[in-house]
Amino acid sequence: VTVPANTNSVTFTVTSHSITAQASPVITATYNSVAKTATLTVNPLTVSSLTLNPTTVQGGSANSTGTVTLSDVAPTGGASVALTSSITSAATVPSTVTVAAGSSSATFTVTSIKIGAQAIPTITATYNTSNKTAQLTVNPPQIVSVTLNPITVTGGSVNSTGTVTLNTTAPSGGIVVTLAS
Repeated sequence: VTVPANTNSVTFTVTSHSITAQASPVITATYNSVAKTATLTVNPLTVSSLTLNPTTVQGGSANSTGTVTLSDVAPTGGASVALTSSITSAATVPSTVTVAAGSSSATFTVTSIKIGAQAIPTITATYNTSNKTAQLTVNPPQIVSVTLNPITVTGGSVNSTGTVTLNTTAPSGGIVVTLAS
């Protein structure tokens, strides 16, 4: 760099590059055999948060929206964040979501699946060596009513028909409902 005449300083740009681990390059300025240094700390881009909305869903009837946020804006070309679900029989996610260049967050769909018992899969977002997790509660169908028709019978001569109704359709394999009197 050249310090202009009649000034005592000049500014310059130190260009940083995407890295996967923190680095501390030393910048050295030398004139007339005198050297001065400054250290620049360069941090890698990381996942700073992962949120799900809503955090509880009815399996197969509702999905959740995931939002992954990075520690800074994504570089040119964007940042591809890996996604996983710990219980893919209850909730699935795309394998990656791309945070667009110049943006710090992106959304994706967590697809719930009909299940027979409550499950709480952990959704994980990973970029470079950083990751964040969030849990989604996936609920099975619930009994909303039990009805009898007719509701009054003469013992031993007439039967009644019972109906159990769920708040959604049963998953593959069905659901065993225990009846008692």
